[in-house]
Amino acid sequence: MPRPPNRNPIKTHKLKAHRRGRRAERVAIFWLRVKGYRIVARNLRLPQGEIDVVARRGRVLVFIEVKYRADIGLAQDAVTARQ
Repeated sequence: MPRPPNRNPIKTHKLKAHRRGRRAERVAIFWLRVKGYRIVARNLRLPQGEIDVVARRGRVLVFIEVKYRADIGLAQDAVTARQ
C-alpha cells in the first residue's frame, strides 16, 4: 500500500535538504578517495559537535565540513570559524 504524500512543507524541505547534504558528502568522499585519501570516519559525533568526514593521506589527517549550496560564495559563508 503506497504511503500518503507528506503534506508538511517544512518537513519536506528539511528532508530534501538532508538528502542533498548526504549526497554532497558522498561526492566529497569520492573526490577524496580519487585524490588518495583514506576515509577514517564519517559523521563523527563529539561533545563539541559533528565532523562530517575525517580522512588521511600519509601523515596528513584532515577534518572536513561538507556544505551544499547552489553558489560557492554561499557555501563559504555557511562555514563558521568554529566549524
